[in-house]
Amino acid sequence: MLAKERNEKNEARETSMHPLWEEYTWPLKDVDDNELPVVEGQVNFYVNPYSGEMSLNFPYQEQHCLGGILADEMGLGKTIQMLSLIHSHKSEVAAHNRNQPTKSVNDLSRTLKQSYSSQNIAFAPRTTLVISPMSLLAQWQSEAENASKEGTLKCIVYYGNDKIDNLQALCYQSNLASAPDVIITSYGVVLSEYTQINSRLGGRESHKGLFSLNFFRIILDEAHTIKNRQSKTARACYELSADHRWVLTGTPIVNRLEDLFSLVRFLRVEPWNNFSFWRTFITTPFESKDFMRALDVVQTVLEPLVMRRTKDMKTPTGEPLVLLPPKSVEIVEVDLSQAERAVYDYVFTKAKRTFSANIEKGTVMKAYTTIFAQILRLRQTCCHPTLVRNQDVVAEEELAGAEADAAAGLSDDMDLQSLIQQFTAATGDEKDANAFGAHVLKQIRDEAVNECPICSEEPMIDQTVTGCWHSACKGCLLDYMKHHTDRHEVPRCFNCRKPLSSRDIFQVVRHDDDINTFQDSPKISLQRLGVNESSSKVVSLMKHLRELRREHPRMKSVVFSQFTSFMSLIEPALTKANMRFLRLDGTVNQKTRAAILKDFAERDKFTVLLLSLRAGGVGLNLTQAKRVYMMDPWWSFAVEAQAIDRVHRMGQDAEVKVYRFICKDSVEERMLKVQDRKKFIATSLGMMTDEEKRLQRIEDIKDLLS
Repeated sequence: MLAKERNEKNEARETSMHPLWEEYTWPLKDVDDNELPVVEGQVNFYVNPYSGEMSLNFPYQEQHCLGGILADEMGLGKTIQMLSLIHSHKSEVAAHNRNQPTKSVNDLSRTLKQSYSSQNIAFAPRTTLVISPMSLLAQWQSEAENASKEGTLKCIVYYGNDKIDNLQALCYQSNLASAPDVIITSYGVVLSEYTQINSRLGGRESHKGLFSLNFFRIILDEAHTIKNRQSKTARACYELSADHRWVLTGTPIVNRLEDLFSLVRFLRVEPWNNFSFWRTFITTPFESKDFMRALDVVQTVLEPLVMRRTKDMKTPTGEPLVLLPPKSVEIVEVDLSQAERAVYDYVFTKAKRTFSANIEKGTVMKAYTTIFAQILRLRQTCCHPTLVRNQDVVAEEELAGAEADAAAGLSDDMDLQSLIQQFTAATGDEKDANAFGAHVLKQIRDEAVNECPICSEEPMIDQTVTGCWHSACKGCLLDYMKHHTDRHEVPRCFNCRKPLSSRDIFQVVRHDDDINTFQDSPKISLQRLGVNESSSKVVSLMKHLRELRREHPRMKSVVFSQFTSFMSLIEPALTKANMRFLRLDGTVNQKTRAAILKDFAERDKFTVLLLSLRAGGVGLNLTQAKRVYMMDPWWSFAVEAQAIDRVHRMGQDAEVKVYRFICKDSVEERMLKVQDRKKFIATSLGMMTDEEKRLQRIEDIKDLLS
């Protein structure tokens, strides 16, 4: 990395030919088979067919980018590598400032100021700008502070020019000696300031934020965030100024080869940062299936830019490049119960009927969102059948096809609700506690007297609540109901005489003051009495967690799901099992997020972290955990792998076991095949035309609904 920033020559660049040139050997005979004179000492010559130039000299691939793409596999310490670079390579102006009188610095600053004054951009010779997702700001700051000796690195987090009035003055002019070494900010802040300078009169003239400085170095973390070259966030990042540019990503190609272009454009690699050029020499050959030619160009472009290492790489002596403890991944096959299977089969039949009808009409792609929404329902059914009752989850995606199917859909939904009611009745979950939970919880909090009306004990022992909102001790109420059922009588409420059902009895759970401190849920909750974990997946998860607690009481686990509503259904099972847990999803603000992660890392009592795949799939360091439970598969295993690597990464000191819960004979099993296909496409660098991608989507749906 030092060599790249200092533009030092290396063997790769010395032997790489410019991709627009072609190499030829001098012919030995002419068209009439007459011998030609030999060119002494010159076996080859070189031609640029696009410019018409010819040369006897080898046309080297020039490297104008003083940075590059660090694409190491997730968990190999890209953050630490960048911090070591920040310490190792500083601007000569910054170094000069630490050893020379102020006058010399001012002279240098004056010279620099003159070169940038025409654009109102000041040089920040000491400062590296780090841009990351908002969720990783605290981690970058923590890593920077922990990895540096005291007093050697000044680091600040920048939340926008409404917090710091004049960032330009902070990093330049009279404050140069005390300017921050590292400024950490988010993509959202960059976009916000970019929007401001483009909307205000005068543009950059009055701007004193990120776009008013030419930084010594810019680092984009999780750089696939800008993979779409037309997004406003990508355009904002392109406009930032710096001498050195780095992008960090474990997945430089997410869906297609053009994802790479955005990174190359940010790095300002001439001439490839011009999309017309990129399209002419890379995209168009791909589309015309001239793969080898296009791949040769891509390889030549990337060779001087990309550094990528994987966990299984070895040193020249055969030693592992990185010593990590072993990791095992096991698929846990889950059998759906009879009631769950009935709901699943119903949703499956409806989805297949919709798909088949669109195949016949040739309108699959037009109805893609509707079909995809139905597949989403199938996936949710595998997690817990009651999830498909939440219409809000898929309503937006289903709008496109909703009007045409309105009449039939109403009947279908009524049938589906009937099946779900059968499932919930079978598991004792016919009536959702939330239906009256808020009222009951408020009543419990407001009660001045907590006396059992049956035994007069105060406070009640294991307080329970009936469906008609009356409370008693758990033992008293169960004995009371048993007394009547033994006499073949319908139990009636001891207070209002309404009939009692065992399915409508809830126990009041009073959480400790320090459990779930950072959750929005109340410290008092209701849990249906005698209810099992209901969903087969939750039952299987709890079996694993109980076994782990029995064998390793303090071992920590991370439970991933992409459905936050499913996480809410896992919580009661954890509470019932007296397992201390924390929850982190996209609704948690930055301050609370940091507190949750700190508690999980430092407090032994919290052994389980419920984590949404999108909120915790990238950037986090969760090496305190040794077990990972993936509750539902994602379309691409790369997303799951990113989540797993939050635990299996540098700093992990024990074997990591990963359990992926997959329902047998379901859409989830078929999703594994789609994942394998996507892996193949990724390794083929996305060499598919738009038409091939369209046909592949249809084939994927056929597999899912086969």
